[in-house]
Amino acid sequence: MSDVFFVGCGPGDPELITVKAKKLIQKADVVVYSGSLIPEPILKFCKKGKLYDAAGMVREEIFDVLYKNAKKDKLVVRLYVHIQFFQQIPLKMKNKFKNY
Repeated sequence: MSDVFFVGCGPGDPELITVKAKKLIQKADVVVYSGSLIPEPILKFCKKGKLYDAAGMVREEIFDVLYKNAKKDKLVVRLYVHIQFFQQIPLKMKNKFKNY
């Protein structure tokens, strides 16, 4: 069974991802991504192979794709974009940073 790599794409600009992230994406046999959250230029780094758009999947389906392919010793990458922090800023400002 191979590893599953969870690879961050930074803020979504293909010029801002790390060298290591780009290499993993390029080598991956299977890439799972979340629909329109991953920009097309980043998906172009992927091999012509199995791309899974997880936008219409529930968590169990996503894990099933990751697990079954890793079990076949395929290099599996799950892509995501680092936007959660920036989405929380307005909420934190509204609450006057009470939780900090």
